[in-house]
Amino acid sequence: MKNERSADIFVTIVVSIRNAAVDLSKTLDNFALQTFVNFEVLIADCNSTDDPAQYVTARPYPIVHIVQTDYGIYDAWNRVLPQARGRWVIFMGAGDTFKCPNTLQDAAEFLSRLPDNVLMAYGRVDVLGENGNLMYDCGAPWSQALNHIRRFELFPHQATFQRTDTFTRFGLFDAQYRIAGDRDMILRLAAVFEPVFFPQTVANFRYGGTSSVPEKRLMSIFEMSAVMAKHNIKPKSSFPLIKATVLNLLTYVLPESVLYRMVDAYRIATGRKRRYQPRKSAEDMQDL
Repeated sequence: MKNERSADIFVTIVVSIRNAAVDLSKTLDNFALQTFVNFEVLIADCNSTDDPAQYVTARPYPIVHIVQTDYGIYDAWNRVLPQARGRWVIFMGAGDTFKCPNTLQDAAEFLSRLPDNVLMAYGRVDVLGENGNLMYDCGAPWSQALNHIRRFELFPHQATFQRTDTFTRFGLFDAQYRIAGDRDMILRLAAVFEPVFFPQTVANFRYGGTSSVPEKRLMSIFEMSAVMAKHNIKPKSSFPLIKATVLNLLTYVLPESVLYRMVDAYRIATGRKRRYQPRKSAEDMQDL
């Protein structure tokens, strides 16, 4: 395969929103800082009522604001993908940002060197607390990343570039999932060709979102169990499910500050860094 030039790479950035106009504005402002200019933005807007359109106009890059009724984030992504013009696509959320102004340029140079049979490349994501402080990062070479999935941990989808034609070749996201559809897609593509790790932090992800809400904790674990069973992957243990059940119950009977200080005390006692944030949910405590 003949390598492309980075200047020939064109990237589609899909951003899904629902009543997150202010966060969207921060994300779009960040995109404007990129030194790489060969990208477009598709906004999948589920009938927002907070006027996100006011932040879409007068951007220095192509942007399409698609207002639609969808049935979850993966359905939203599926609905806008036919409009993607990029050879590569990355999915981000309102409030997500690229790590630095050269991020897309560095990614394009990396992607340009990949052979055609590589369907997906991914980097690292910094997970930030409410005050913008670094809580932890995620993203590792595939053998480690697969083990993280088997432990019900996050995969850095905000740092994941997929070839756009994979969605016509291998199908769209399975919209029956509410939380784990991205990991289902990742494992589907990984069965064809091993994902390639881009050893750089691509994005900042502010803690929160669907899989971070306490009441979604058990749903996340159950969906990931179903995804792993679908792909014949055995979880590392059933302990995450037990923790999820206990933490889910405790979120309803203890003040969050008490609960998370207890969790941080446990982490420190077991030789790890604390992760306490005043409004942090139980989702990130999968790796207690």
